[in-house]
Amino acid sequence: MSEHRPGRLGPQDLLREGAANVAGGRWLVLLLGLLCGAVGFTVTASTTGTADRALREGAELDQRGRYVLRVASGIGQPASLDLAFCDRLAVLEGVEAAGGIRRQDRVRLATGALVRLQEATAGLVVMLGRGDVTDPSRLLVGALAAERNGLRDHAWVATQGDGRRLEGARVALIPETARSARLDDSLVRIVAPSGRADECWAEVDPARKAVLAVTIQNLLPDDQPAVVVDFNPALAEVDPERDLREVPRSPLILLGGVAVGLLVGMWWYARRQEWVLYRVFGLGVVRRMGIATVEWALVGGIPLAVGAAWAVILANPADRLAVVLGWSSAAVAAAVSLAVVGLWGAISSRPRPSTVLKGG
Repeated sequence: MSEHRPGRLGPQDLLREGAANVAGGRWLVLLLGLLCGAVGFTVTASTTGTADRALREGAELDQRGRYVLRVASGIGQPASLDLAFCDRLAVLEGVEAAGGIRRQDRVRLATGALVRLQEATAGLVVMLGRGDVTDPSRLLVGALAAERNGLRDHAWVATQGDGRRLEGARVALIPETARSARLDDSLVRIVAPSGRADECWAEVDPARKAVLAVTIQNLLPDDQPAVVVDFNPALAEVDPERDLREVPRSPLILLGGVAVGLLVGMWWYARRQEWVLYRVFGLGVVRRMGIATVEWALVGGIPLAVGAAWAVILANPADRLAVVLGWSSAAVAAAVSLAVVGLWGAISSRPRPSTVLKGG
């Protein structure tokens, strides 16, 4: 307790009073501050890490085609779809991109190697991550075919198939992703949306995937026996966003806030006689709460924030949402700690001053 007269403490005096009280117990404050910082680090590292991991897994699953529907001819049925129908799927509400693909005979490169040839519409090329390639004279090449034949982006290649020779076609590499794995060993030629198709692909809004699957199935003409399936059925039951939704409800946030509140409460309990003197000398409840808030900030709040900052820096999350969730969890923990501290203060103020001053 400083030399100020408690009854006349103004806002700045309350700030100085709280700071002086904390400075007077530097070693205990240092220990409690380190513990509160550790709590902030643990809470934020856990929530940020969980959120970042869920977001990364979700992005990876998106690349693998989690929200891509595939329209394919029935088993044992000849190709009966139409490339124009595939491209028209893009106009449906909730469909972000759509296109069709058809398989062709193998073609021979100038080196003599045989490579599978497939033809795709511009919409499907966009879904492969090469929306920048719009020139029909260019050939897209899968990663495996490029590796086997020494092809690279912007290289020139000559192919021969069906008695025709395509001289000087420029190559564009297809990004190597799980989605493009079906085309790894192929050359892909961009064609106009006309003629038969073996498959249609449609990338859809996650919230409307089930509805759009039914809608597309109903749009199929009677003379085009086909089924709408998941691009990768193994991904249908995977839900990393469930972990993301659980982050704000993590029990660690509540436990962390309670822990910080109890640690600050220990600091107050060690100085309970000083708080009784404030009451004896006529310091009102509001001013006592002001001093208590300053001490809470210096002993618990600021160390918790520093620990949270270190957790976010070390986690280095790829998505801003993970940072927001991490800081939000730290803020909730701080609010819980303040509530615990307030409850602690209310309980500790119940004994009579004479009892506390006698060591009770």
